[in-house]
Amino acid sequence: MTIPQAAAMAETCAYMSQKHPDFSILAARIAVDDWALEGYGLSQPNFPCPVEICDFCNPVAVKAIPSSGTVLVSDDAFNDEVFLERVVPQLGALLDKGGTAVVLAYHGVFHVPERLGGIFGCNWKFKGTIKHEFVATHHLQNHFSPGQCQRPNFHSPNLLAVPEGEAMYLPTTGENHTPLAIHCTEQGGRLAYFGSVNFETDFVSLLKELCCLSRKSLKPCQPGPPCQPEAKFLLPCDILFTQGSIKSEFRDGRSLLKTACQLAASDLQKRDVPVIQVVKHEAGIYSLDNGRLAVFRLLQLAQVVGEIKVLMVPFDQNLWHKKFDSGSNHTQIRVRGSDYIIGNSLQSTTFPLAQLRKAQPSAQSAYPACAALLLEDVDSNDEGYPAGVAPSAPMRAGRPRRRHILQYSRAELRRMGWRGEQYLSHSQGRMAPFIEGMDSDSDFSYDDLRTMPENLLPTSWKG
Repeated sequence: MTIPQAAAMAETCAYMSQKHPDFSILAARIAVDDWALEGYGLSQPNFPCPVEICDFCNPVAVKAIPSSGTVLVSDDAFNDEVFLERVVPQLGALLDKGGTAVVLAYHGVFHVPERLGGIFGCNWKFKGTIKHEFVATHHLQNHFSPGQCQRPNFHSPNLLAVPEGEAMYLPTTGENHTPLAIHCTEQGGRLAYFGSVNFETDFVSLLKELCCLSRKSLKPCQPGPPCQPEAKFLLPCDILFTQGSIKSEFRDGRSLLKTACQLAASDLQKRDVPVIQVVKHEAGIYSLDNGRLAVFRLLQLAQVVGEIKVLMVPFDQNLWHKKFDSGSNHTQIRVRGSDYIIGNSLQSTTFPLAQLRKAQPSAQSAYPACAALLLEDVDSNDEGYPAGVAPSAPMRAGRPRRRHILQYSRAELRRMGWRGEQYLSHSQGRMAPFIEGMDSDSDFSYDDLRTMPENLLPTSWKG
C-alpha cells in the first residue's frame, strides 16, 4: 500500500469511526515505514478508529476480526496459508451475520477472483486483469443509490465471463473509475471486491455507503406483535414479480401455457392451485410465487379471471434477498427458453394468448351455468325468491332446485332488475370475487346470495 493510499485510508477511517463505531479495518501488508504511518495519522495510539494492521506472514500478528460491521482486507492475503486457515472462516461468519467484507485488489489489479469464488460461492470469472473491467451481481442496485451506477457499453466484455442473470456495472465519479464486483449472500451479507484502488473520491463514497448498509442491516429489529398471513383479493396484473425470468415449466412438468389452458377450460380448478404468497415492500406488492403469478396474469389478459385470492405474508429479509432480483423490471417477467414476455398489459406481453382464448368454452353456454350455480339451493319458498314467478309444485317435486332459474331467459332476468351479470366470470359459472372474504372459485349457495351487495340483486328481490 502506497503512502497516498494510506493517507486516504486514514481519512476514510476517521469518517467511519465518527459515523459508525462498529467499523473496523483489517489491512494486510502495509508497505510503508513506521514514520510514514506516524506522519499520515495511522499510528495506533493516535488513530480514532479500530484499525487492524498486521502482517499475515506472522501468525502471532493475526487477531480475531470483528463478528459484525465492515472489514477491509487486501486480496493478496488470500494467497497466504495462515490467512486462509485463520481469517477466512471468520470472514465467512461475518457474511453469515449480514456483515460486509471489502477486498482491495493489490496494486490495482484482480489477483484472486477464482479463489474468492471458491471460498464465498460468488460467480466471478475474470479473464483478464485490466483495472477498469469487472463484473457485479444483479444485487448491485441494492447496495448503491440510484444514479451512482451507470451501465457501460457492452461491446467489448471480452475480459470477463459474465454468468446469466448478472450484469456489468461501472460506478463513476468525475473522470475517475473504481471497478467493483459485489456478491450478496442469502443471509444479507456483502462481499465487495474493489479493483483500481487509488482511493479516489468514488472509492471513499462507495465504501462509506457499503458500511452504512452493513450498519443498517445489523440494526436490531424492535419487538412488536407477530404478523399473521392475511388473505386478500388482487388483480394479477397489480402484483409485481420478484425476479426477472422464470422457467417455462413447473416442477410437475406442466408448462405455463398448459396450466393456463387447463384453468381456462375448467379442467383444473383454481382451488387445486396453491394460493400465491405475496409480500408488501415499500409501495409495491410482490409475489413470492412468480410462476403461478405468470399463469394468472395470462388468464387476466385473456379475460378469463379478475381478482384472485392471495396470501399476504410477513416480510422476511433473508427470503427477500434470496428471491428479489433488483436488476429487473418487476412489472413483467421473461420466460426462459422462449424469451416470451408476460407483462401487465397486452402491449407489454409477447406470450401468445390465442391458444388460451380457444381453450375457453363459449360465452353462450356459460350463462345458464352461471345462473344455475348462483341460485343453487334456492327454493320457491325461500325468502328473496322473485315474487309471483315461483315454479309449480310438480316442477318443484320433479326437478332439482338449481334448475328453477333456467325457465328465465337472459332478457327476463334483465327486466327483473338483475345487475350482477357483468360480474359473472366465463364458462366456469363462477362469480368474480367482489364479495370480500370469498374465494373466486367457491360454489355459491343461497346463504352466499344473502350477502351479495344489494345493488347487484334484482330490484324485485330486495326488501
